[in-house]
Amino acid sequence: MSEELFQHIWQFRLFTQSGLCTLEGDAIQIDHPGQLNRHAGPDFTAARIRIGHTLWVGNVELHLKTSDWFRHGHQYNLQYRNVVLHIVFEHDITGAHTHGIPILELRHCIPKLLLQRYEWLRQSQAFVPCAGSVAEVPSLVWTGWKDRLLIERLEQRADVMKAWLLQTQYDWEEVCYRALARGAGMPVNGETFLELARSLPYKMLLRHQHDLLQLEALLFGQAGMLKGEIRDFAADEWTLRGAEMEREGKKGWRSGGDEVDLIRGDIADQAVIGDGKVQKTPDNYMTYLQQEYAYLRHKYKLLPMDAEHWKWLRMRPASFPTMKIAAMAGLLHRQAHLFSSILDAGDVHTLIKLLDVAPSGYWQTHYRFGKPVARTRMPGRRAVHNMLINTVLPLLYVYGREKKDSYYQERAVAFMRQLPPEDNHQIRAWKTLHVGVGSAGETQALLQLKQVYCEEKRCLHCAVGARLVRSGIA
Repeated sequence: MSEELFQHIWQFRLFTQSGLCTLEGDAIQIDHPGQLNRHAGPDFTAARIRIGHTLWVGNVELHLKTSDWFRHGHQYNLQYRNVVLHIVFEHDITGAHTHGIPILELRHCIPKLLLQRYEWLRQSQAFVPCAGSVAEVPSLVWTGWKDRLLIERLEQRADVMKAWLLQTQYDWEEVCYRALARGAGMPVNGETFLELARSLPYKMLLRHQHDLLQLEALLFGQAGMLKGEIRDFAADEWTLRGAEMEREGKKGWRSGGDEVDLIRGDIADQAVIGDGKVQKTPDNYMTYLQQEYAYLRHKYKLLPMDAEHWKWLRMRPASFPTMKIAAMAGLLHRQAHLFSSILDAGDVHTLIKLLDVAPSGYWQTHYRFGKPVARTRMPGRRAVHNMLINTVLPLLYVYGREKKDSYYQERAVAFMRQLPPEDNHQIRAWKTLHVGVGSAGETQALLQLKQVYCEEKRCLHCAVGARLVRSGIA
């Protein structure tokens, strides 16, 4: 017996209620067990208890043993002055009351089957505690519980984004950018991507939104991936001034799209340097980005991250940080105001098209700098779906919550239910238990159930677990 179970038994009256009486012999009738109090003070408030011929309305306190009242020092706490009934599993002291408060002992009133079921769930080592009994739970219970779990998961993610809103004075575009960056790195490099996004404010990147190469230079440079032997433009005043003039259009060596296309088309063999000459290097694309970043780093006084923060092991090449950063640059280049575009999207297919961006030409044949391959594999549609599920739709939900506009919240939930189910080892395990997983909304609910309830053995707080414990008793 645990205090959590004992409170659950009292709250849902999972005990024999006929013939109840205090230790002093007064008859007890429970009109209402009260409201569970999750804060300091008695366990239940506003209970309605008939003791003898008197109706008492007030607080009740539960303990596994009567002596716990004294062990916890309640006799000195004024919050317990209005307790009308002390409910115990086992009475273990002399005397029939606690400082004048009547005592109700329930040890012999609780079905043994309920205790056995609870202990079975607590001791289970299966994928989920109730794995062997899931099929016994009606589908209606599952449907309602999944709906609640999905909202709970969206609320959980909304709380994280709320903190970002406070940090940015409710700059929704900046928060959207951070959320997308973190989502791009999930599950392994999420926090590192978030660190990268914080080091490069969205408004700074918007100044270079028209130039994909400059976006890549900023992102890869700040990520610490462009470190190497390269002339430091910040230390060369003449070159710095020249570069500034070129960006103002006074030399025009790369002012149009044709020059950018040239660099992309033949970058593995040559690079166009400031004066138009071709220089042979081991990886001219990286060299070019290094030069761009050296100038931009000096201009914005940037401090790059340590490249060792990035994790590469045990992941497919399409999920390498380099590929995710390149895709992020492509997205920022194509869409100037990401959050506004998300709000304007009328359906889930528009959101998919918005996020489905291919990286620049170099990354069509490279997973990492200086290591060409015949052709790279792109993350694909599933990665776009994951970004919607874990980032975009929660952002849409929190926008509705903050604006007190249920339209956006309902749309986030509706879009979640229109996306196909996720496919990972946890969802495959749920499928083996014959639990329905027809949409991303359902898979998100099951992931929340596994993480927040099953792994913590919070079976009594779970609609499925509580149903199994109480079946045939309540």
